[in-house]
Amino acid sequence: MQQGKPAAIMNLFRPSHKKPFNNKDVYIMSCLLPYISHALQAPDDHNIQYSKTGASGLILMNTQGKIEFMCPEAKNLLALACHPVLTVKAPTGEAAVLQKLTQLCTNLDAIFQGKVAAPPCWSYNNGRGRFIFRAYWLNRQNNEPGHLIGMTIEHHEPVELKVLRALQPMSLSPTQNQVAVLLAQGLSNEQIGTDMHIKLTTVKDHVGKIFKKLDIHSREELLPKLFKHRLEIN
Repeated sequence: MQQGKPAAIMNLFRPSHKKPFNNKDVYIMSCLLPYISHALQAPDDHNIQYSKTGASGLILMNTQGKIEFMCPEAKNLLALACHPVLTVKAPTGEAAVLQKLTQLCTNLDAIFQGKVAAPPCWSYNNGRGRFIFRAYWLNRQNNEPGHLIGMTIEHHEPVELKVLRALQPMSLSPTQNQVAVLLAQGLSNEQIGTDMHIKLTTVKDHVGKIFKKLDIHSREELLPKLFKHRLEIN
């Protein structure tokens, strides 16, 4: 159930020659429901579109949430998550982020002790994009508990920001840049006209000029063209 409405149904079956489900089986199934619900919930992104792939990194933490090791990529991403604006007087969310990561470690440790706990996964949004944290239990090579937790960070940049950055070296006018961003977000010509308060014929004119300058022939070619150009520059 989500917000009082049924979201999904899961049924389990056993062959007639197998023993029926007992109370323990029912209890185990009920423990899985919060995780299934968590997996079905979309993050609250306020209609912001994010890129499907992005930079990632790994942090090693103990069960108390203390950071033991961190790769350079994870260090950079954690800084972006904690400090969305890199200025001297800008507010920092470091304490809140680290507290949440500690809670993920606590949840994962509880799960491996056979207790019921919230899913060890957290999606966090700020001005720099979406950061997805996932905690994993690590064992030694002999399968003995290592008392270390691997915390992955994955950064998904807003599509609009990614497109604007890719458009910088292009010879488009400010208005054409705005139209190109809306095109990349999948808006129709009519929606673009409404959003920008311009006529449909004006939108079509801008779209034609954008296609000509970028040497493309359809909307589907826009994002691959922009991101390919950016990779070539880098």
